[in-house]
Amino acid sequence: MPRVAERRISNLPGEADGTLVVSSDSGHTAYVSRKGSGQSVVLDGVPGIAYESIGADSLTFSPDGSKFAYSARKKGGLFSRTQRWTVVLDGNEGPTFESIASGHLSFSPNSQRLAYCAARSGRSVPVVDGKEGSAYDDTAKGHPTFSPDSAHVAYGAFRGSKWVVVVDGEEQRPYDALSAGGLVFSQDGSKVAYPVRERDRRFVIFDRRECRSYAGIGEGSIIISQDSARLAYSAKRTDAKWVTVVDEIEQTPSTLLKSFCFSPDSKIFAYVKFSEDGNWRVALNGVEFGPYLGVSDTGVVFSPDSRHFGFVCANHTQMWSAVIDKVEQSRYEGIAKNTLVFSPQGSRIAYSAGHMGKEFAVVDGREQQRYDEVWENGIYFSPDDRHFAYWARSKDGWTLVIDGAETVRADAIAPSSSIRFSGPAALSVLSVRGREIIHSDISL
Repeated sequence: MPRVAERRISNLPGEADGTLVVSSDSGHTAYVSRKGSGQSVVLDGVPGIAYESIGADSLTFSPDGSKFAYSARKKGGLFSRTQRWTVVLDGNEGPTFESIASGHLSFSPNSQRLAYCAARSGRSVPVVDGKEGSAYDDTAKGHPTFSPDSAHVAYGAFRGSKWVVVVDGEEQRPYDALSAGGLVFSQDGSKVAYPVRERDRRFVIFDRRECRSYAGIGEGSIIISQDSARLAYSAKRTDAKWVTVVDEIEQTPSTLLKSFCFSPDSKIFAYVKFSEDGNWRVALNGVEFGPYLGVSDTGVVFSPDSRHFGFVCANHTQMWSAVIDKVEQSRYEGIAKNTLVFSPQGSRIAYSAGHMGKEFAVVDGREQQRYDEVWENGIYFSPDDRHFAYWARSKDGWTLVIDGAETVRADAIAPSSSIRFSGPAALSVLSVRGREIIHSDISL
């Protein structure tokens, strides 16, 4: 029988609704509270200093949960009427600005660096590691992008009549336009790819080199393989047909393309396509599966060792099923988006399904107990593949289900929290009971 140890993190006043954030390790919480005529941030139950206001959607924990930042507007008095916005990192205020881009504080993957964009005197100022960069007429929407190894940072900027990408403070070649949200670093951080426009030509820049030009580049379609060597994206030809471009080689034209991905070992490229015959197909290294009435936007999911793959599709009776290693599984009225998952060692598979008004987990092809709802974040496996866990709701509230057995009960699941396995037989969750946030450690 699992052993459960619990502790109260903080009380949750009604004013916290809508602003509560939880760290990825489920160990910390923060929310905005009214303090006199101003606002303050309550971190782990302790109120911070009062500001005139706290930036909307700015409360941000670092990926490992060790650091915390938000934007705040200082009260009047000695401060300028305009330059009163600052970023507060672990309780320390940064430089002041006229405004700070809301919801766009960006921590590096290793949690050691912070970047954001602010405005002063009508110009946009990128700030990285607390240091202001060159001011521009504008910066691209979104926040600065860190490389996966956290060593590099890039953002798009506009000056005069041209846009440039700035990597580690160095401006790249200017172009007429950049696409928003298009900056992609390779896994090793050595290369960056992004779409640009020069007059009527649209093309991708990869490792400082211009790729073939097209009539259009698919928004958000650029991906780089895990080994940092391969590039793929969607492009619109002058004949109005869309093609997938992999390693600079065009694939078969299609009406619509989506859900691009490389396998973890970088050897397989997969995507979903809609053909002129009105059907959807899934392609892996050019081998197509289908036709289907629909394919989930999740696309193809690979096991961590790249030996197995799966996707969710609908047949022409409008029933949904998972296809695992080419084999169709049981059919249901629905399969929840983004819940298809392989275990860390690749030996198990799970997803959430719905049928006849009930929802349930399907683990290794076996249906689990039926509930009114299964948490949309899906099923989690332990590092050694032996255990699985998920939240499910019945008329009595939420229950944490571990290996099919009901354990911790709660009124609600803490917003933005997760189920975290800290070892083969240990996991933790954050939940809400009444107006209290409870941290539960479970030993198996």
